[in-house]
Amino acid sequence: MMDGRTRRVALAAAFVVLGSRYGLGQVAPAVGFEVVSLRQSPPGTMSNLTPPEGSRVHEAGISLTILIQLAFGVERDQVRGPEWLDSQMYDLNATTQGGVSLTRQQMMPLLQQMLTERLKLTWHHETKDVPGYGLLVAKGGAKLEASTGATEGSGNYILSNEIRLQSASMLSFAAALRIPLHQPVIDKTGLTGEFHINLSYAPEGSEDSTLPSIFKAIEEQLGLKLQAQRVPVEVVVVDHVERQPTEN
Repeated sequence: MMDGRTRRVALAAAFVVLGSRYGLGQVAPAVGFEVVSLRQSPPGTMSNLTPPEGSRVHEAGISLTILIQLAFGVERDQVRGPEWLDSQMYDLNATTQGGVSLTRQQMMPLLQQMLTERLKLTWHHETKDVPGYGLLVAKGGAKLEASTGATEGSGNYILSNEIRLQSASMLSFAAALRIPLHQPVIDKTGLTGEFHINLSYAPEGSEDSTLPSIFKAIEEQLGLKLQAQRVPVEVVVVDHVERQPTEN
């Protein structure tokens, strides 16, 4: 069972994958936050991590690392900075100008601006080669169902033993695999278009599951395979950030 911090990190990763990675590439409209409250969390604050979308953002008891993840669309190992980024918790409440509803992807530049203004965040990007996997077509060929664009059913989700994606490119599927594998995955299939992904596998560390490992499941169920290799990953490097937010 995941502890609270591990669950928060996993949820943040899922929000990144199911939000910005699967977005439609919309450009953020010319709106900002009308009201923003960012404070250090009082001791004992219960963690509440929700998708940053719609017209309001409400996050309680989450680390600055996770706020950076949500603002830049990256996973935990793509954030480099002081150790306290993981330990200092914050409460964030914000409302868009005019109550305009935004997608998670459209929220990202607003969150970046908020971190810049309230915590004096400065950063730069670097590309690092790290251990990961390449996603390739297996010897027998891909076994994928092309998407019709339909969104019926329970939609997209990533659990400890299954991945369900209604309409995903191989790039998006590779990003989704990062969550259960805990390492970056890059698409090397050469496959274009979008597909329905239905993948079931044994949870990590399970000794009595009747399901195959995620590696075997990918090959048997999807006709794809994972190959261990070093892969390039973009990293957000924190150059400076204040611990105490400026006044709301």
